[in-house]
Amino acid sequence: CEKEPTDAAGTLTPQEREDITASAQHALRLLAFRQIHKVLGMDPLPSPARFGNKRFNPRKRRRENTDSSSVDGEGDGKKDKKDGEEEGGEPMEDASDVVQA
Repeated sequence: CEKEPTDAAGTLTPQEREDITASAQHALRLLAFRQIHKVLGMDPLPSPARFGNKRFNPRKRRRENTDSSSVDGEGDGKKDKKDGEEEGGEPMEDASDVVQA
């Protein structure tokens, strides 16, 4: 334990500080994209065989509609919310419709 607070990077030049920051950001980016082996300088580990089906990728959703019925590309199954409707598709109550008890 230090009695007085000390700056560990106090002797570094601004350029050295920038270099350390850039290197740390790059390492964090690699880690986020599951490439930690590049940071550690080692060979990648084999993929875990948790799933029997090799084509199954748990990170991607399966497409619901495989036919190309939507011409304009808006066939994602979502409906836009109209003015005056809640997400359930029912009209919202106005403040004038609410009866105070």
